[in-house]
Amino acid sequence: MTIKQKLFLLTVLPTVTILLFSINHAIDKYNSYHNHELLISSSTLMDHTANVLHELQLERGLSSSNIKSYEGNNLYFSELLLTQQAQTNIAIEKYNAFLNDLNKKQLKIANEEIIKSIDILLKSIVYIRDSILNGEMTHENSFTYFSYTNNQLLELADSIKFYSNDEMIQTKIMALKKILLLQEISGQERALILQINRNSLSIKNLEKIDTLLEAQYNLYDNIKTILRNSKIDKQLEEIDRKNANNYFNEVRKIVKNSDDNKFSVDEELWWSVSTDRINDFHTLGRDIFSQIVSDIEIRNSELYNSFIYQITITLTTIFALLFGAYLLARNIDTSLKNLDFGMDKFFDFLNFKTNAPKKIDVNSKDELSAIANKINEQILSLEKQLEKDRRFINETTQIVHLMKDGIFYEKSSFDPANPSLINLKIVFNELTELISEKITEQTNSLESLNKTLADKVNKQTAELTKQIFEITKARDNAIKAETAKDEFLANMSHEIRTPLNAILGFVTILEQRIKDSKSLDYLNIISTSGKSLLYIINDILDFSKIQSSKFTITPRDIDPLHEFSSITLLFASKAYEKHISYAVYIDPNLPRLISVDETRVKQIISNLLSNAIKFAYKGGFVHINICIKDNFLIVCVEDSGIGIPLKSQSKIFTPFTQADSSTTRKYGGTGLGLSISFKLAQQMNGTLSFISQEDVGSTFTLNIPIKVIDKFPKELVDLKKIEKYKFAILNSPEMSILFVELIKKYLNDFGIIEVAEIKEHVDNGYDILFFTPNDLYNKKIIDAKKPAIAILKSSIVNLPNLEHIASLFAPFTPMSFIEAIDNVAKEQIRKMADIEEIGNYNMQSSDIKFNANILIAEDNKTNQLLMTLILDNYGISYDVANNGAEAVKIFKEKKFDLILMDENMPELSGLGALIQIREYEAKNSLSKTPVIAVTANTLTTDIEKFLNAGMDGFMSKPIDNRLLEIELSKHLKIA
Repeated sequence: MTIKQKLFLLTVLPTVTILLFSINHAIDKYNSYHNHELLISSSTLMDHTANVLHELQLERGLSSSNIKSYEGNNLYFSELLLTQQAQTNIAIEKYNAFLNDLNKKQLKIANEEIIKSIDILLKSIVYIRDSILNGEMTHENSFTYFSYTNNQLLELADSIKFYSNDEMIQTKIMALKKILLLQEISGQERALILQINRNSLSIKNLEKIDTLLEAQYNLYDNIKTILRNSKIDKQLEEIDRKNANNYFNEVRKIVKNSDDNKFSVDEELWWSVSTDRINDFHTLGRDIFSQIVSDIEIRNSELYNSFIYQITITLTTIFALLFGAYLLARNIDTSLKNLDFGMDKFFDFLNFKTNAPKKIDVNSKDELSAIANKINEQILSLEKQLEKDRRFINETTQIVHLMKDGIFYEKSSFDPANPSLINLKIVFNELTELISEKITEQTNSLESLNKTLADKVNKQTAELTKQIFEITKARDNAIKAETAKDEFLANMSHEIRTPLNAILGFVTILEQRIKDSKSLDYLNIISTSGKSLLYIINDILDFSKIQSSKFTITPRDIDPLHEFSSITLLFASKAYEKHISYAVYIDPNLPRLISVDETRVKQIISNLLSNAIKFAYKGGFVHINICIKDNFLIVCVEDSGIGIPLKSQSKIFTPFTQADSSTTRKYGGTGLGLSISFKLAQQMNGTLSFISQEDVGSTFTLNIPIKVIDKFPKELVDLKKIEKYKFAILNSPEMSILFVELIKKYLNDFGIIEVAEIKEHVDNGYDILFFTPNDLYNKKIIDAKKPAIAILKSSIVNLPNLEHIASLFAPFTPMSFIEAIDNVAKEQIRKMADIEEIGNYNMQSSDIKFNANILIAEDNKTNQLLMTLILDNYGISYDVANNGAEAVKIFKEKKFDLILMDENMPELSGLGALIQIREYEAKNSLSKTPVIAVTANTLTTDIEKFLNAGMDGFMSKPIDNRLLEIELSKHLKIA
């Protein structure tokens, strides 16, 4: 332990001792201060109790005078009673308010059971008053109620805890309790004499009065003894003088001397003088209460001042001790540092780190100074010896000078005085000659080596320059080739999409107009083939974008439940064409809002579902499961199909590759779908994996990180509304096991844990039944007239339109599932004949008409004809421009509601026409006309170019009539 630590310990120990002692004393002071706060609360509760007691005593006497059975009831006492009841209510409200404050502060200063009993009694006072007013209450019952209530209040006052050791305060509290009891006994006497005056005088009543008088005398004497030699003593004497010769004592004599049933007093006068006497006692009690509060506050102030004084003295003492210790420690620390510094310099000298020792500077006059002086004496002796040695060294150093230009030279005028240095001079001369020879030899060698290295560096530099030139040239060629490839693909896409637009567009128009089923089949083949070609083009373009790193990921905020439900339902019709059980599970508890590139995720899901349905065996199943865990979107697609052979699994994500050539011949496809999906998952920082077994099936799992914007799920249903229902599933041969498990899983998600499975139809044990229609059970379910939900794959069923049966088309999503339950529960079921087959979309655009005039800018005659036919269906008038320049000219001549603008046109392109149109609008202060780009240029860069130039929308060729209708609805008014 160092000197500083010892000094610190020596100072801290007494300081801590003083601090602990002071803290202990301060805690005692604080506890006393806190107890006085409790004492204030106890005294205040006593005061409120006394006020309620006093008001109830007055109401008791007046109530006895207002019993309806008494014929002598008069207006005087009735008016007094009404006034007194109001005063009683005020006292009770203040009493209850104070008790509520105590409960909030969690202060327990009185008997809780008594407080509860009083609360019940005070709440029943309204009933007691009504009974007195209606004549249903006797004198005895009225007197008993009020007396019992007052006795409970007296017990409450007696149970109040007073945290005080002050003898004077305890004495006054005792006197206050006895005054309360004296008030109660006096009040009983007042009411009893009024009752006797209205009835007959009996021995029993006389005994009661004698008992009350005796108790009053004893209490009064006791109070006078307690309060002797105090300020209150004079108030007691004044009460004695006041009641000495008044009507109060006269009535007492009348009662005492009555020996028959004759008994008569002036009730009003008796009420007045007895009430005055009780009020005097009440005033006396209030004065005592005021003195108690005053004593408590004085004592509280003394305790607080003592507490502050104690803290001040303690802190001052501690500060003085610490400051003194600081000064002493600083003095010692300075001396020690100076001594330590001097010793370090001295040892540096001994270790040849410095040329001369330095004296130690210690300014204190203590033992440390003595030590420093002794060391300084030794330093002085060393300095003298050092001077002798320095003279010898000076002679030695003059033998040779430092090297100049690589050659040592001797100072010719130097002649050493010390004989031993003469030999040293000779040795240095020989050494100088040897060093000069070595330096010359090494210099020649270095010059030769330097020349060789320079030749090698020049040669390597020339080779490197040549390689850089070749690499740069190869890079430029690669960039040109990549650009040429992109331009070629874009041109090919444009050239294929343009005629494909006409093919698919005219097929759609013919499907609306031709009714012959065989012709419709041919048209369907043409449409399917055209769409397949379009899918192949899209796959090739997507793959090209990914390979050239031009594929962009654009997250946006979406409702996952809605978006993923819509994409999964698109594949229902394809699945049922192959009689595949297609089941969709989407977690109903998905977050309300997430951020993800919804388009790319849907593209991956579409590829996975398309492959699953394509490769699944007829009569098999396809199941998709979508959920979100730990901020990851997880999509699992499982099928019971041909599977992937083990030898082919390693190359399944390779572009233009399928399991083997027979797969391509049998099922078709480019082999790009999975490769594109795999690359898309990687670009979104996710993964796409699979497990597969040949002839059994495959499961593909997509994991994509997402950002949760609103973590709370959508409220699809009021859970309390469906929790009351019991559900059952008719597990018939027609009901797929996949659907049974899916129904149970959805019900579990909505809080329904118990779901019954029945093999045969029964009428009881459930509220809502899930079933798959068949001829065996249809009639039974119809006749049962209980709510049921039919699991359907198409609208072609043999069930009649019934209000108690709802339709749930598979695959069902959380929204359609809960909607079916809600419909059957409300008995508001859609008609079966009105339900279309899922996935079968018949465009009814002719039902929608627009009141508008459109300018079509298109150079291809076939596409012009197609677009005019489509617009005719919507009742839209139009003008056609064959190129961009003609479009600008027509626009300046007429007013249009919308412009459909092609890009690749002769004379002036679509973008050039747009620029001139916008300039014309700005120059003439015209509002902007919406312009939609309709083009076969579908590269991302092209789309961005159109939108950045000021286009209001974009549509790719071939034109999708549904998308066109959406764009028209955005900008035009429906007729």
